[in-house]
Amino acid sequence: MGQAIPLVAGGGYDHTFVLDRWGDGGVQFAARAVHPPTGRTLEVFTDQPCLQFYTGGMLPAVGSPTALVGRSGTTYDTYGGFCFETLAYPDAVNNPHFPDIVLRPSQTYHNTAIYRFGVTKKAS
Repeated sequence: MGQAIPLVAGGGYDHTFVLDRWGDGGVQFAARAVHPPTGRTLEVFTDQPCLQFYTGGMLPAVGSPTALVGRSGTTYDTYGGFCFETLAYPDAVNNPHFPDIVLRPSQTYHNTAIYRFGVTKKAS
């Protein structure tokens, strides 16, 4: 993957991707991640136009004074995971050629993101 997507300063990934949209703009496939050793999969579906891919490069290292500690004392290390975040165009308020993302009084904001977890056959 690192050959196709540039790393951010300091390493890791923190990139927004504009999704190819088709049809009526409803909920559509956005991304798929596979963990080959276990066969675990994650698929993301959304009605949003963008997907943020982040690998935790800004998380503090385990053992640092600002380390993140979760349930049962679990620590979250730099690059200890990744996330897919569905969103509208970042910085759209400063780019008039992007679709409007301002929520005005009396308007309701609604979006859909579906995260589907599964397991495929492990390679033998």
